[in-house]
Amino acid sequence: MATLRQDVWLAVEPRRRGVRLGPFGDAPARVFVCPEPGTRLDDAPLAGLLDGLAERLEVVAYEQSDGAASDAHAALRSIESIEHRWGREIPLVVLGLGSGASAALALAQNPSVRAIALVNPNLPSTPGTGEPRAGDASVGGRHDQPLLLLTSRVHTGLSSAALDALAAHWPQLDVILLPGDDGAGARAPWPAVLAEWAAWAVGTR
Repeated sequence: MATLRQDVWLAVEPRRRGVRLGPFGDAPARVFVCPEPGTRLDDAPLAGLLDGLAERLEVVAYEQSDGAASDAHAALRSIESIEHRWGREIPLVVLGLGSGASAALALAQNPSVRAIALVNPNLPSTPGTGEPRAGDASVGGRHDQPLLLLTSRVHTGLSSAALDALAAHWPQLDVILLPGDDGAGARAPWPAVLAEWAAWAVGTR
């Protein structure tokens, strides 16, 4: 269980309800979470995941309104607000959940982002190319951040073509196939695995 819990409002328009969690003492990384649009922070699966991550890491999450899957601009503004309030000394990792993965990938261009993790991503494709979308644009270029993909064996939100495109853009891509349903990534032991990977990833750059 996290020993720090702070309810916050992130300074974006419209203002978004957020939460900041963390352990007692220094954390090796700060995780900024882009949840599935429409998910509330006190929904049991998300709350359990955040608490699990916060046993080791500082965690900041915000609520996205329904239909805001690709709201990368708000995600960027949220990171700016977080760094303004709590500094940028702690290395930053971005975690995208479900359709929130699109906004998470769009933050790859931000120099503060040291690593990205996606859990059961639902990534829309760019017409004509099939490339997964990051916010309002196609994933493009070559990215040197470590990228972790956790997806259940039954998940259907990521095509094989999209996975191939991610591998082409992120040479440091790791994929873990989870047993069970799409909710498995929020249950033990995977929050602890994500926290361990995040601490490792920020130490590689």
